[in-house]
Amino acid sequence: MQSKKILTSVCTAFIPSSKGKTEERTNAIEEVGAAILNDPDLICAAAEYIKADCFLKAFELYVDKENPLLAELAPSIADATHALLKQLGNFLPT
Repeated sequence: MQSKKILTSVCTAFIPSSKGKTEERTNAIEEVGAAILNDPDLICAAAEYIKADCFLKAFELYVDKENPLLAELAPSIADATHALLKQLGNFLPT
């Protein structure tokens, strides 16, 4: 996928869904995901411009969405601040 198309898809993916372009956003997200899978170096390039905290927050949001049970169980081990995920985040590439 060429750079212009990737950037256009990324920008489209960030359009607020209230604009009524849900299908267009979904397609753009899928296109960017496919591009990343086909060329993992894209993440390395983007990582040079994004703080690690952003990746950690994205990881937290992803885990909370994909496995809400973990978010529910966290208080039972006194982990209300995503401390476990932050520790896992220490393994993210820098």
